[in-house]
Amino acid sequence: PDSTVAITVPSLNLSRIIFEGNDNSIFLKYNPAFSSGDTVTVSLASKEFGFLFDRIFGSYPVVVRNSSLVSLSSVTVSDLFFESNLLQGRILLPGELLYIWMDSAEIAEITATDINGNISSNLTCVASQTDTLFHILPSHFYHNGTELGLVEEGAGYWVVNCISDEQIVLVEVFDTDGFLIGGVDCFSSPLQTWDRVYLLHYSIPVSYIVGTDLEGRTYSLMEPDSQTDEYLMDMLSLDFGFGFPK
Repeated sequence: PDSTVAITVPSLNLSRIIFEGNDNSIFLKYNPAFSSGDTVTVSLASKEFGFLFDRIFGSYPVVVRNSSLVSLSSVTVSDLFFESNLLQGRILLPGELLYIWMDSAEIAEITATDINGNISSNLTCVASQTDTLFHILPSHFYHNGTELGLVEEGAGYWVVNCISDEQIVLVEVFDTDGFLIGGVDCFSSPLQTWDRVYLLHYSIPVSYIVGTDLEGRTYSLMEPDSQTDEYLMDMLSLDFGFGFPK
């Protein structure tokens, strides 16, 4: 408190300046820097009470997006230069970003752990002077699950359970008129998180797919994922009703 420090910044256009306290608290300032110099004050008014996922070890950002559809409890980097868990006990929700600032051309092998304890395969990230965005995908976790159904190359599609702590006991396929045209009853061996079932193509066009969990909740998917052509069942697929229990 009341101390000052003089620094030189590499750019006149700063989006934010981050200060970290000795108790891991974060203070955030949006003051621009001027060529003639500027004074930035840090007080409790600038304390960040939300979740700020910036980990600074260099000058260039490697941006990692949680695109796995599940919450992540840990993100680690193989290089011992980094701390063990970059999230520092926080949760990285689906869609949130983790900024890892590294030196140019430095390579990071990133591993994530979901909230169920499943560990992902490695994601290789390289710091560069251009904008970089790397995705932690559901496919990074598939080795934790099992595969059901007879796979025929180019003859079907996958339905994946990307829901934490929920088991899918039934997968149903419907045509454009809403009639049931097929599916898989997996009640005897429910689909756990990251389990996948392979469905062969039907002669009738598929309109949507519905999964049912052990509690009777349903999850509807109108189309497969545009990048993987897989039906990825997550919490956003949950069908909300307006009824109330009696």
